[in-house]
Amino acid sequence: MTTKQLFLVLLVCAGLTGLTGCGGGGDDATTRPPVADTSVPASATVSSESFTVYAGAAVSDDTTEPLSLAGMEPPVSETAEPADVS
Repeated sequence: MTTKQLFLVLLVCAGLTGLTGCGGGGDDATTRPPVADTSVPASATVSSESFTVYAGAAVSDDTTEPLSLAGMEPPVSETAEPADVS
């Protein structure tokens, strides 16, 4: 084998080694978006006014999960005037 052929074989091997090192893809786990909290925050259940403000500020969006009202009792007030919801 001549020096030129040996050099060519070594060059091809070095190139293949470099390409092999670039072929890895990292971890195979798929990255999932964070799960949105669907519970009503405790600050919204302090009073009927704070609950009304929270409910009025909630964004209606078809791409998000609905809020979970399981186990939550909306606060009521015997003295506060009804709030306008329109």
